Amino acid sequence: MDFFFTLQIYVNGEPRQNVRSSTRTKALVHGLALDCEFVLSIESSNGDKKVSKRNSISYNPVLLKQLANKKPPPIPRIEDDATTKITVL
Repeated sequence: MDFFFTLQIYVNGEPRQNVRSSTRTKALVHGLALDCEFVLSIESSNGDKKVSKRNSISYNPVLLKQLANKKPPPIPRIEDDATTKITVL
């Protein structure tokens, strides 16, 4: 079984941070311009220096604003009686 030893984090293809422990589950990436689009990528390597495929996700501030302004779906309410019905408020 191969375990990773380091994670390399990239922003727009440039190395930004190196996480050197397989027990870490979070990393802070400082200096991101959240008003601009960017691509965040990550790859891992093990003790034999085998490197994983780089996985990426795109950040788009316009899409984020649209999602923030979208109304969430109504929460179903369960009525407390023998014939449980779900009512949408």
